[in-house]
Amino acid sequence: MDLRRVSLVVAIVALSAAVWLREGMYTPVAVGLLALALVATVTACISRPRDFARNGIEWSFHFTFLALLYAVGAIVWIVNTSEPVLDVYVFQRDACWAIRYLKNPYTIDFPNIYGPSGSWVYAPQFVHGDRLTFGYPYLPLTLWWDFPGFLLGDYRWMNLIATIAAGTCIAAIGRSVWSCIAAGLLLFNPVGFLVLKFGWTEPLSAMLLAAVVLAISRESRLTPILFGLLLASKQYCAFALLLIPLIAPPGRARWRWLAIAAASALAVTLPMVLINVKAFWQNVVLLQFQQPFRDDSLSFAVLFGPVSTLPAMVSAVVVAVVVNLRLRRSAASFAIACATMYLVFFAFNKQAFANYYFFVIAAMCCALASFSRGPRSAISAETRAEQPPRLNS
Repeated sequence: MDLRRVSLVVAIVALSAAVWLREGMYTPVAVGLLALALVATVTACISRPRDFARNGIEWSFHFTFLALLYAVGAIVWIVNTSEPVLDVYVFQRDACWAIRYLKNPYTIDFPNIYGPSGSWVYAPQFVHGDRLTFGYPYLPLTLWWDFPGFLLGDYRWMNLIATIAAGTCIAAIGRSVWSCIAAGLLLFNPVGFLVLKFGWTEPLSAMLLAAVVLAISRESRLTPILFGLLLASKQYCAFALLLIPLIAPPGRARWRWLAIAAASALAVTLPMVLINVKAFWQNVVLLQFQQPFRDDSLSFAVLFGPVSTLPAMVSAVVVAVVVNLRLRRSAASFAIACATMYLVFFAFNKQAFANYYFFVIAAMCCALASFSRGPRSAISAETRAEQPPRLNS
């Protein structure tokens, strides 16, 4: 039995249970499960791979059945869910309204739906009576993606499509029993239904991450374009830049690869930025560092008292350095490195909730599917010869 696969399944189940206990909020049991998930993920990351003959199946048929089953359940879930009382839902909804009426979403403000008793969620300088004095706090790509769903009555329909697309990419990575299992673990994960219910934006990032891993496994020319879109989907996705050695070609070709990725990210971001650079910088960048420590976070930081984002950022950099030294370039390496790095980052951050861990679970599922392709899945023969011998993943 492959220790990596077993470890990843344990990590997915433990992390899902930790988040489900209190919808991503802190409890001592949840932190214990988070620790178990972290240990299992690290074990999967450092374990040596084993060669298995691929268990080929008619994966498209099996996954289509899973996707249809999930779609029916998710549609019923959304239709029977009232408008969620969550600030992210309000941010997305009102920003879509702004786009509809040709207003800049980065210069509007939002209602404080939590009232005076819930104002501790934000930094005091951003609360003025019943209004929040900041604009749209996310990158433009999430708006471009959610806007068609908004026009249909509920932007969460686009989150449903993104989740199904993520599952499709995961199933296609390995085209095996294990890749279909990995897709099922994402689609029917209780955390995914929480994310869908509350309207968090992570399904888009999960879809793009899965698409990147699939593109790497196919040695597709679309890889840098998709990677650029991933970077442009959420602020914390910028940490994926630390894992460039695991996916970009070596030598001079790497600079061209990076230029394409940068152009892709800028193409979907710059048009909105240039309308008001100051407002964008304040809301998308500075606001994230000014947000307060949350003692209800599902994070080890709660055990040590108020902390900044710095320890989590340093931890992520350390993990990135280690995985770049130990793993060789492949789809599986990138996926398990993402899962490990982001799990460490969120587990020690000042804020960590269900939506963040959904992205980690998506990375774990991508890794589980990638393992079924074997250790030589995404490295061409000529490139493989150029690389020094390192632990494969």
